Amino acid sequence: AESSEISRMNILKAHNQTSFAMQPVYQLDQYGKEKLSKTSLSLTSCIERYLDAKRNVLLFSKGVILVEGDAEEILLPNMVKSAYGISLDEIGVGLVNVGSTAFEYVASVFDSMRIQRFCAIVTDLDKQAVLSTSSYYKDGAEAKGKERQEKLNRLYASNPWVDTYYAEHTFEIEFINNGDNHTYLASAVNKIYVQEAAITKHQSRVKDGGTRNEEALALAKKEGKGWLATLLAGELDECVSIPEYLVDAIAFAAQETMTIQIYQKMLKYSLSYYDEDDVAEYLTTLSEADNDELLIDSINSILSDSDYEDDEVVKFINACEWNIGLLSDGESS
Repeated sequence: AESSEISRMNILKAHNQTSFAMQPVYQLDQYGKEKLSKTSLSLTSCIERYLDAKRNVLLFSKGVILVEGDAEEILLPNMVKSAYGISLDEIGVGLVNVGSTAFEYVASVFDSMRIQRFCAIVTDLDKQAVLSTSSYYKDGAEAKGKERQEKLNRLYASNPWVDTYYAEHTFEIEFINNGDNHTYLASAVNKIYVQEAAITKHQSRVKDGGTRNEEALALAKKEGKGWLATLLAGELDECVSIPEYLVDAIAFAAQETMTIQIYQKMLKYSLSYYDEDDVAEYLTTLSEADNDELLIDSINSILSDSDYEDDEVVKFINACEWNIGLLSDGESS
């Protein structure tokens, strides 16, 4: 695909016992002129130049998540693996780092007339998380974030294949302030500084909610967002908490690929970290369910147990609930 022109390409899709062909560039140039006001360029040509070996995931994944930077590209797959016990690859979801906030050009290939795959755009509203007196305060960033939100909502409000999910501030700020995720940043400080006094100082600032955001931005500037994300990824464990907007984005992109068998695997992974006596019955019913109806009943019994409503896997399955017909009464649709 790297050396092929998408204007000469069809993509085959099988879903619900039906196969059909999709044309990635059908009326794409017309879309660019009418919706993106790009009257002097060929959107088809631009997309073809954009698709290198790394980004061909756009064409061949069963669902796609578009992110704007290195931090999301590095950390999000590791968060999924640590929290859910599965990889994005296992559920057929490709992650693409657009490298900017110009999502509308790439996302334009996902449409009822072109590629019928679910595409989740993940971006920041850039609401400032530090005081205006801080050197890390960015004038105009929030206004630009609002403009980006209005543009993306306008472009994709009527497109069932594309939806957008927003971090209120930035990805890094949302991550460290979700649950106890700041502990991972505190642990990463050990790999950034050598002197004990410096480690103690910066860890203290990370643990303090009043100075945490500024410290995170300072560390990102010092190490680079991509490298800081790499260090954070090495600290993650099963207790990582995934921000809600990211949970919803993953659920949207994966809605054609999730199965009750995958949910079964995720729940067995998550429950294995609880006290064995507390979850023994659930693990048994999950393992011994020999048909879909029993498996759905088993999953529903866990979803309805208030003791596990804050479990990361349970929160994800609830976000996907409409996909496979898991119902509160245990009946399958």
